[in-house]
Amino acid sequence: MDTSWLVELATSGANTLVGAAATTGWNTVRDGFVQLFAKDDAARRKVIEARLDAVPGGDEREVGTWTIRLTDLLQEQPQLADELRALITLAAQSGGPASPVYTQSNTARDDATQYNVQGGTMRIHHHGSVPETEANKVRPRPNFGPTAE
Repeated sequence: MDTSWLVELATSGANTLVGAAATTGWNTVRDGFVQLFAKDDAARRKVIEARLDAVPGGDEREVGTWTIRLTDLLQEQPQLADELRALITLAAQSGGPASPVYTQSNTARDDATQYNVQGGTMRIHHHGSVPETEANKVRPRPNFGPTAE
């Protein structure tokens, strides 16, 4: 019996599961996989929930682990193939990537002036010359010896 379709479906399901862990639709996808693996077995449900809660979104190493788990499940219960296909479709419709988190770190040193913007445009216009003060005076850089050329 040719089981290549089974491995392909399991791999697709594993990619879907791991990819969905970093999306806004994760809870829906997670619940679907819990149902797929555990059905009405409360003890198995807790084990599967714990495993799914530990899935780091986008971690390629997890794809292999879940491919094996799904392959084993489909070999034992091939009738679950349609349910897995439906889960893959559901995941595609459940949400895109989770909202990105942006981080910006800025450090100003040596009397520097720093202008920062995140997610927009900043235009700085200087009119005329700025009077020299102690704070904005141009200072010679220290000489640390010959430089390699």
